[in-house]
Amino acid sequence: MSFKVKMDASKIESVNEDLKKMGIRSKDFQEAAPGVFKILEEDVQYRFKTAPTTVVGGESYGGIIWKPLTATSLKMNPQRVGGQLLNDTGTLRESLTTTSPYSEQIVDKRKIRFGSKVPYAEKNQKSRPFVYWHAYLVEQVATYLLEYITVNKQSKSIIYQPK
Repeated sequence: MSFKVKMDASKIESVNEDLKKMGIRSKDFQEAAPGVFKILEEDVQYRFKTAPTTVVGGESYGGIIWKPLTATSLKMNPQRVGGQLLNDTGTLRESLTTTSPYSEQIVDKRKIRFGSKVPYAEKNQKSRPFVYWHAYLVEQVATYLLEYITVNKQSKSIIYQPK
């Protein structure tokens, strides 16, 4: 079982004729995928780095509220008191890096999928979403893709700076 974030490229396909006139192919999006994955990775890593505390909870980077752990959970796991949500072992966080064997990164003509193969990722994603689209991330990915396909069609250094 794995968790994925999907980027639907169907609209790109629907304007394929216009793209062909500009010399842009859907293959360009496939070739740009490593850069998109890097942007997604850095977004998620920053979310984990700045995660709310287990006792108070709060807003995660990107705007979604993460609930604190329950009093029962904290009583059963006192080592979690004062820690950050979703940061107990680092396994989930590490699985969302482009170099992890537990990372899922798939690209085809119509979509890009980025996620984790860690068994408990999906459960945690439902209770405290850690991979999600937010306005700044969409802007960063769109800017990267636009520059990639119109300027150099080559992978370039990706610098993701959280807002």
